[in-house]
Amino acid sequence: MTPKQTSVTPASSPLLKAANVLLTFCFILFTLAYCFSISITQAAAYAGVAAWLVQTHLTRSWSKTKLILIWPIGLFFLAGVVSVVTAVDPALSFSGLKKLFKAIIFFWAMNALALTRPLEFFANLAQRLKLSKLRNYFEARSRKNEHPLNFLTNLMIAVGTVSAAYGIVQAFTDPQGLWSRLGVHGSLSNIMTYSVILMMIACLILARILFDPRASKTFLIGALVFLSGALTLTLIRQAWLGLFIAAVFLLFARKKVLVLAPLVLVGLILWMGPPALTDRIKSIVDPQQASNSERIMLLKAGWDVFKDYPLTGCGFKCLFVVADHYPEHPILQAYKHLHNNVEQIAVDTGVIGLCAWISIWVVYFVKLTRRSREIPPDDNERWVVFGSAAAVIAFLVAGMFENNFYDSETIILMYFIMALPFTGTPRSQPTTSESSRS
Repeated sequence: MTPKQTSVTPASSPLLKAANVLLTFCFILFTLAYCFSISITQAAAYAGVAAWLVQTHLTRSWSKTKLILIWPIGLFFLAGVVSVVTAVDPALSFSGLKKLFKAIIFFWAMNALALTRPLEFFANLAQRLKLSKLRNYFEARSRKNEHPLNFLTNLMIAVGTVSAAYGIVQAFTDPQGLWSRLGVHGSLSNIMTYSVILMMIACLILARILFDPRASKTFLIGALVFLSGALTLTLIRQAWLGLFIAAVFLLFARKKVLVLAPLVLVGLILWMGPPALTDRIKSIVDPQQASNSERIMLLKAGWDVFKDYPLTGCGFKCLFVVADHYPEHPILQAYKHLHNNVEQIAVDTGVIGLCAWISIWVVYFVKLTRRSREIPPDDNERWVVFGSAAAVIAFLVAGMFENNFYDSETIILMYFIMALPFTGTPRSQPTTSESSRS
């Protein structure tokens, strides 16, 4: 009896073609919507995950799937499950577990982004709309075998710039004056979310300015001005601090003397800036400032809760249940959450979950360091490594003063940016036809 041959879906398969088109469309929609609609962004991401899985199945390329961070992310998810099982209110805690599933976006972007063809997609769209000049433009760029990462990050920066411009207009058109409002929220309803998103995109832009010699500096500098301006007008200090630390990291990596630039900039703002802005900066180190004192009270309250549930935590959203058990901490009645990623995760999942969560970032930076050594010093792809590292640093710094890890809009974008350095290049990624023969 002859052994049964494994059938392989040909590259011309209608289903495979549909999966390829859907995959590309989802990445484009993701980068267009991330600053405007969490619903559309999430729908694009999850539809893209489905298209990637279908494509991988049809091309029999499961063995080529990259699973960087699978162990720390998997351990954190397992710790989350244990936390739910042992929670003070398992039913309530279970609803918070779904946020951990968003890590699939990291694996989706890492494995599927290099397989997309956004330039071809727009060329075909322009052809259907009978826009011949636009079609020729996209076809010309497509023939250069440009990595989709470059196009999609340019698109992401452009969208972020539009969102930032909207925030600036929002501030300048306020009837009560430029600095009268608490801060602009731009194209999103939540000012914290808006500021963190602007912060992370600004990190990518600065990294590309410093480490990509082929990029258009005019476009990038203009975008950075808009995003920095809008971020300033949000008046969100943790986002400012996150970008400041990330900028110091990037400038130090580029040339040590450049570290003086952000220090000089802050000095000039404190010297000549408007009082509303300078007072906000000075308040960062003032423990008596209202929100700072609240954060200190939340840290003390969180520590007391953690001591009562040290191993597996009290479960996601448990402060809604246990806050009444701590009358000595009335601040829990007002917030029901902690303004600190580390302490919030410690309270929710205990020391087991916290160690697993920390391991995600430790392993990530170890992998990123190895990836940076694989890229030649003069390669323009180095900007992606530094940009991703800077965005993660900024995210973690801001997360010491706000629970941004549980914010769907920010963590989705964070996972996407984390994946960028590991997407590979056209030379290292199989094409559709090559995948179909594997």
